[in-house]
Amino acid sequence: MALSPFTIAAPDYIGAGWTVVVLPQRRKAPPPTGTTGRLASAPTPETVARWRRNGGNIAVRLPSTVVGVDVDAYGDKVALDTLSHLESKFGTLPPTWVSSARSIPSGIRWFRVPAGLEWSDVGPGIELVWWGHRYAVVPPSLHPEGMAYQWRDPSGASVQLLPEEHDLAELPTAWVTALSSEARPAWSAAPASHAEVQSWMEARRASLSPCPEMGRRALWPHGGESAHTRLNSVVARLVRTASDGHPGFAKAIESVTEAFVAEVTTRGRSGRRAPHEALLEVQRSVAGAVARMGQEPPPARCLCEWLEGAQS
Repeated sequence: MALSPFTIAAPDYIGAGWTVVVLPQRRKAPPPTGTTGRLASAPTPETVARWRRNGGNIAVRLPSTVVGVDVDAYGDKVALDTLSHLESKFGTLPPTWVSSARSIPSGIRWFRVPAGLEWSDVGPGIELVWWGHRYAVVPPSLHPEGMAYQWRDPSGASVQLLPEEHDLAELPTAWVTALSSEARPAWSAAPASHAEVQSWMEARRASLSPCPEMGRRALWPHGGESAHTRLNSVVARLVRTASDGHPGFAKAIESVTEAFVAEVTTRGRSGRRAPHEALLEVQRSVAGAVARMGQEPPPARCLCEWLEGAQS
């Protein structure tokens, strides 16, 4: 087995919750057909195993809850002028994880964002990497010019670790509003019926115990955005995770429901919701997310199962 960047790093990225994509050795393109963009599907364990045998650079496809702000600040590019202009309007970007084959300030700045948005163009020298557009080449890939990609943590230090989604800083609200100002929900579909949701769940081993990835995605985020926004983001992640073949959706939703209901029914009188209203909100969120995801059959087993075997 060739010790390529993909061969070495794919299990670590999968274990951290990222969807991996193989690229040719020492190149940034092209990815395999159907692995990126709006209609992409997650690779099966068998596909990942084949990619590892063949080798190559490694990239990741971002979930709808993460955006990369790609700043090309080298040569005669004007990215820093664009960035300075944006920060003067919307506030300074908070420190976060950065991936790049070049030195700071160049690189992709990774941020958590609300789920299901589409994103508009930024300006000269800066482009957004998001679920429907592009992918990110990540360490330890090799740039065509020979440099190695590396991670820098929020302090700016080069590190061997790689981040999980919860490690990333939140993109400030002003930036979200501005850069997704022309956005609409990522999919437009009528909510699924109760029968359609049940059928969708049965096809995805929803009643089994959650695998590590499903359990990690089911953690309820406290504080920050509104409970409604956080609910929709978590549900969208869980539906995507189930669609990628990870079992345990029903128990994960049960955990999220318990946390959401507890939060919104114990608020002050003006913001309090009745328990049945909170439960209906969860049901609507699940029905909407399932309808948007569609009925594409999931892989026969999840990547957590494959990862356990690959690391043994």
